Amino acid sequence: MATLTKAVNKRRDTPTGIVAETLPVGKKLSYTNKWIGNGHRYISWVETEPNGNRYRYFVAVSGSEKYGVDTWATFGGPSTDTKNPQTPTTAQTIDESNVKHWGVDLSEHNADGIDLSAYDFAILRSNYGEIADKKIEHWVDACKKAGIPYGLYCYDYAIDDDQAEAEANYTLELARKYKPALGVWLDMEDEDKYKEKRNAWNKNRALATCRLFCKMISDAGYYTGIYSSSWVFKNWLTDSSLDVYDKWVAQWDSNDGDYHSDTSSMGTIHQYTSVDKHSGIGLDKNAMYVDFDHYKVKVDKPSEPQKEPSSEQKPTDGQSDVKELNGLLGTLIGLLKKLLSIFGKSGD
Repeated sequence: MATLTKAVNKRRDTPTGIVAETLPVGKKLSYTNKWIGNGHRYISWVETEPNGNRYRYFVAVSGSEKYGVDTWATFGGPSTDTKNPQTPTTAQTIDESNVKHWGVDLSEHNADGIDLSAYDFAILRSNYGEIADKKIEHWVDACKKAGIPYGLYCYDYAIDDDQAEAEANYTLELARKYKPALGVWLDMEDEDKYKEKRNAWNKNRALATCRLFCKMISDAGYYTGIYSSSWVFKNWLTDSSLDVYDKWVAQWDSNDGDYHSDTSSMGTIHQYTSVDKHSGIGLDKNAMYVDFDHYKVKVDKPSEPQKEPSSEQKPTDGQSDVKELNGLLGTLIGLLKKLLSIFGKSGD
């Protein structure tokens, strides 16, 4: 977290890109990367626009490339009171034996060259709102080629129940098409402030959308769950009606590419960083705490029940005896008719 001590420009795409806005003194900025060059030290992060376009932004935080010289901001750890995934825990060496699988989540914002064979699974953005991700076909094909299972997620833009229902229906169309093995998830966040600007980024709206979306997905026969930051899960999505749905917890800690905390007590998937420390590129990485079979929807098909007569049809013991006697009498009468016919007598 950086707090500006000087008004500076926020530039898009590159450190010398177009000026998106001028930020005032005192502005707090949460960032994921640093960059040095052009005579400055920069901080950098990614934002998603309402139309789904994703941009990286750069802000100069010093008038020199040398550390500590002519600084334009003060620095501290990420805030512990945040709705974003950077909710920290104390950095420490942690036992990874609880992790069953390592994976990534991908969308149209990721470059094509990611080697998926290096991972056990992937969760793919199928849509944002009622718009399909431009690269969903590409990533589904890439997963199949790498031989890894995948799930789907919908980035939520619903600001009322009608939009949440439409969003769920559209997601179901894509799920039927792409047949995910690792569930269908709802991404409950507001990275681009779209919902906040429309007074729809609050506890009540988040709860209502999660309930409606997950019920529709579950009723359609798919495993489902919710993605959000640990802060949102602990402070907003606390209603017991959501306990039946899984959680995919975003908690990046120091966001340095390493796994620093275990969130298995909250949900089965943990998005632990948004950075690939080997290449330096932005890449969301995940730890999975269960085996893949966990996400199979178990449908119990009862055996065909034996048809039993209704109470009206079912004979009592007395009725059974009468029925038996009637059958015997019918046989004797038939025999008598045959004997009489032999002697030319009528059997009537």
